[in-house]
Order: sequence, then C-alpha cells, then structure tokens
Amino acid sequence: MTITSLTRLVCFCLILSTLNSFAGRYIYTIGNAFGNTVIGFEIQEDGTLVQLPGSPWETGGWGLTVTPFTQNGLIATEDGRHLFAINILTNNISVFRVADDGTLTQVPGSPFDTGGQVPSCMALSDDVMYVAHLGTNLNFCVECDYRGLRWDEVNETLTPIPDSVIPLPINPPAFVLAVDFAPDGVNMLGARVGDHKIDSFMLDHETGLLTPAPGSPFDSVITQPLGFAFSPINDTQVFVSNLVELDERPGLLSSFLRSGSTGQIAPIPGFPYTTGDQGAACWIVLTSDGQNLYTTNTRSDTISRYTVNPEGTLNFIEVIDVPKFDEINDEPLDMIITGDDQFLYLVNGGIGGVVGYRILPDGGLELAPGPQPTELATDSAPFGLVYIEN
Repeated sequence: MTITSLTRLVCFCLILSTLNSFAGRYIYTIGNAFGNTVIGFEIQEDGTLVQLPGSPWETGGWGLTVTPFTQNGLIATEDGRHLFAINILTNNISVFRVADDGTLTQVPGSPFDTGGQVPSCMALSDDVMYVAHLGTNLNFCVECDYRGLRWDEVNETLTPIPDSVIPLPINPPAFVLAVDFAPDGVNMLGARVGDHKIDSFMLDHETGLLTPAPGSPFDSVITQPLGFAFSPINDTQVFVSNLVELDERPGLLSSFLRSGSTGQIAPIPGFPYTTGDQGAACWIVLTSDGQNLYTTNTRSDTISRYTVNPEGTLNFIEVIDVPKFDEINDEPLDMIITGDDQFLYLVNGGIGGVVGYRILPDGGLELAPGPQPTELATDSAPFGLVYIEN
C-alpha cells in the first residue's frame, strides 16, 4: 500500500469515526395536557436522559390530561424520519419531521383530522395508517370505529381513505386501546378491552382497505385484553396483556399463534401466565432475541419479567419495582427497548416521569445511573413512548 493510499484510508476512517460520534438515540413521549406537547430526550452513553433543545414541542391539539391506557398513541415511520402524535380531545394527529439531532418540526397543515371521535391509538404499514376511536360515549361504544388514512411522505400529509370506516359493536362496548400491524405489514390486530375480543384484519395496500380474517373477532381467552406485542424472531407468536378485572383481580398474560397468510389466531396452550399477583398488566416489550419479555403493571407500579420458550409459552421470573416521586402512584405505561438491547425505558402516566433500566445479560433489570424517574416538562399524564436511532 502506498503512503497516499494509507493516508486516504486513515482519513476515511477518521471521517467514519466523526460521523458515528454524531449518531444519536432518542426517545419521545406525549405530554397529554390540554395544550398537548411531544417531549424528547437524547439517551446518553450511560443511559441517562438529556432533554432535547426545543422540547417540549406543541402539537396544536389537546390531550386528555388523565392516563388514557392506550398503546401506540405515539408512533414513528420505519425510517424514523416522521413522528405521529394523537391529540385525543381534538380528534386529530400531529405530524413532526425528525431531524438528525432528534429535534422536531411540525409539518405544514398539521394536525390532521382523523375523521372520527376520540382517537385512542394508531398503526402504520408503509403509507397506510389505521386509527381506532373510542367514540362519544364511554359507557357504550357510540361511534367507535377504525378509520384509514393515507400517509404521503413526499407531501407530508394524512388524508382519509375512502370506504375505510369499520364500525365497532356498541353494547357490550368494543373499546379498542391497542392496534398494530404485524411485522409483515399486512395483518392488523386490535385488542377490544370492553367485550374481550381481538380483531384481526388483512390489508390490501393498493386500496388501503381492511378485510376481517376468517373467524374474526376472536375470543381473548382471558378477559379485558389491553396490549400486545409480536415476537421479534417469530412473528407468528403474539403476546397479550389482560387487565382481567381492573382494581379487582391481578392481571394475566396469554399468547397466541398467528397465521401470516389468513390472519387467524389461536391461543397457545399454557396460559394464563401470572404477573406475580400484580394489578393491571398493560404494555409488553421483548428483547430483540425474543428471549426476554416485560409487562408493566399499572396499578401495582411494577414490571413483571418473563423468559420466552421457543413454542411461545412464558416462564414468570420476577416482579421489579418502579421508583416513585414521594410515594405518588407511578402508573407505569408504555415501554421501549433500545436497538442494542442495552436499556429499557418506561413512561409513568401518574407522576409524569420516565424511568430507565439497564438490561443485564440474564434479562434482569437494574436502574440506569442518575435520578430516577427523569421528570418531564408537563403537569399532566404522559403516555406513549417511541425510540428513534440515527
């Protein structure tokens, strides 16, 4: 190798090193106040959080101000370039452009109307978004539905998909608090906490319309299904959290086998799985190897930890406490795990904070350095959590 070639190689390596030094890891949550906001942090090397410049960012809509118990109220595009935030009381979605440094800019025309009443959660598959609505009467599911929107990345707009409205049963009320597409981007599930069902649909990307899977909706096998997650290594496996009876009985977990071709689901024998007698099992996350699973227990201010067997059954391992501010109820909700499986973060709806944990080699959790929880710049009940890495 010549001296000139060696010099060029050294320079190239230095440039790569410089570029890598600017790579960032960011998390975002919804403030959920009347004047709604998105709050963003940069994750430091040791797991501590530093609020991003300009955060919190106003959404232009209104939040609920109390814990909404919904999954995917805040989502991002697959490339992490755009962020979508639900404004529950103003029936719209705010869209933000994500810069390389993690800061946000709301796109022109945002927020965009969903067309429905009281949006609770949303799911995105390429350019197709579906939003679940809780309707106008929280005793009965009046005007509860799913509605489709088309995402135009070039023009940065959300527009209604014609004929995409799917009404939900009024009584018993089929409230949907969690909706998501499987990793294949074709099969969408919705957990109906009110009537103990799980919807399954197949998506036609060209038309943007959903078709119910044969046999849908499916019995949840345990009452009040709330959240769910797909296995990252076998997306035919779906893990479901169940409230069972809020404030009356401990939450439980179950698992299902999913057909990628038809969208049909069936329970995997072995359920129910204990949370360690913890109240209100809510949201679920798994490490990227699919071996460790965690659920937040909102009424007990804890996390339950499990290991996952190849066939999709679970082994309960332990209950982990979530730290509090002055003994105020935390109400831990959504969780995310960083892409390298190094850290787990959760948002506390009751106290307005984010708690960070380091994930140990055996899947155990220990609190990340620094004060825990990290306080948020909001006086309301935050929810939703998104991780973006660039």
